[in-house]
Amino acid sequence: RFEKLLNRLRDGGPGRAAWPPLVLFKALLLQSLYGLSDRELEEALGDRLSFRRFAGLGLDDTVPDHTVLSRFRNLLVGEGLME
Repeated sequence: RFEKLLNRLRDGGPGRAAWPPLVLFKALLLQSLYGLSDRELEEALGDRLSFRRFAGLGLDDTVPDHTVLSRFRNLLVGEGLME
């Protein structure tokens, strides 16, 4: 259900492949639940297996950096989906 709503936010522009919106959304849920800043969330995703598993990241996957997380949150707010 969330994935259907979030997939329209996928960036199709040039450059690196975009992060799956559901991964970023789950990361923001963790941020909200644990009261983390963007930088703390980036660090926790790189450090905690439970955070990686919840967000849908494998052990070998890179993690989104704090600017990606911030831009995605701003996109959600802009689309009225953060509420």
